[in-house]
Order: sequence, then structure tokens, then C-alpha cells
Amino acid sequence: MFQAQCLFKDNIVWSPWIPRKADNVQIFVDLGDKRGTAPSLKVQVWTKSKDTAGAGDQITGDLDISSVGQLGREYTSCNELIRYKFTASSPSGNDYDYVLFRMLSPIWFDDVAV
Repeated sequence: MFQAQCLFKDNIVWSPWIPRKADNVQIFVDLGDKRGTAPSLKVQVWTKSKDTAGAGDQITGDLDISSVGQLGREYTSCNELIRYKFTASSPSGNDYDYVLFRMLSPIWFDDVAV
């Protein structure tokens, strides 16, 4: 979904709003490369109704990745729209520390009544 995105230390980027396709979503981020002492990427999921102004509400639970590879998480009770907030961080003092990542397509699923 988002290919080869590079964020430097302390960068924050918001994705565009994505229409919901089911009640819940499972997301995956693939950290392909990083530079620095201990750079990491935090992904937050935000949701809102189409007719609501503003940034929306954060769905509880951040996805934090600091090792090269994939990491995923499920989020429930999504409203009509979702978007991601990406935050790159690094404890070192080097402003050139970065993370290179891609965000895979979300997997949507509905609640099932038992």
C-alpha cells in the first residue's frame, strides 16, 4: 500500500484517509532498513465517521517496530474511515538516523456472531 517510505529521526507523517471495508482491520508494516543506534517506527491507527471534522480518534494500541522484518496488529471497532500516523524516532543525537519501511495492504474482517 505504501512502498519504500523513508522517515528520518523525529519525522511524523499521516497517511490519507482510507474507507473502511469491514468492522475490523489487521495491519502489517515491513521495516526494510534502518540507520542509527536504535531507530524505531511507531504506527498508530486513527478512525472517524465521514461527516466528522478533524483528526478523528486514535484506536488504542500502537504498533512499534525496531527490528528489520514484519510486524502486525489487529484493530477493532473501526468507524467509516481510518488512517495511519507514522512516527520515526531514535535515541541517538544523529539527525540522519532513518527507517525505511513499507505498509502492506490492510486485511479487513467483520465481527462474527456466535
